[in-house]
Amino acid sequence: METVKLGLTAKQSKVLSAIRELVAEGGDVGPSFREIQAKAGVKSLSNLHYVVRCLKERGHINFAPKGKRSISLV
Repeated sequence: METVKLGLTAKQSKVLSAIRELVAEGGDVGPSFREIQAKAGVKSLSNLHYVVRCLKERGHINFAPKGKRSISLV
C-alpha cells in the first residue's frame, strides 16, 4: 500500500505507515503513542505528537472523543 501522499513530509509518511501496520496487527485496539514511536523510529515523543496532530488535520487519521488508544485510520 502506497503511503506517500501529496503534501506529506517523509516523517509524516513514515508515521502514517507505522500506524497502518499497528492497526492491522492490533485488531480492535488503536496503537499507543509509544508503540508508534518505536515502530516509526521517532526519537522525541513531543515530535510524534506534533506529527500525529498534523496527520489528523490532513484527514488521514481520527481520534475517538475520549479514551486511550483512540487513533483510527480514516
